[in-house]
Amino acid sequence: MTDTHITTDELVIIEAYFHHDTPISHIAKRIGRARQTVHNVIAYLRDGHTALDYYQRHQENKKRCGRKRMVLPTDNHIRCPTLSRILFNMLMLVRRQNNLL
Repeated sequence: MTDTHITTDELVIIEAYFHHDTPISHIAKRIGRARQTVHNVIAYLRDGHTALDYYQRHQENKKRCGRKRMVLPTDNHIRCPTLSRILFNMLMLVRRQNNLL
């Protein structure tokens, strides 16, 4: 099952239904979302916020998700244990071949 984020259109619809005192279960059925999702938005709206505030908070939270950016070293030397192991194994193989000849 894919995780789909709530859209701005859905937020505006939830906010409109909220101002008309529509029950959460009816809102959820009409927009095709889980009751918990709609409840989270309604709880935020009850605190005096707007759909735009909810969306902006959501965007800020998304920035902290996912893989963090890597900063590669600026040294001229590569410091990678895997690469070092590969080079070492290649050197040992060459030495063994030279000893056999």
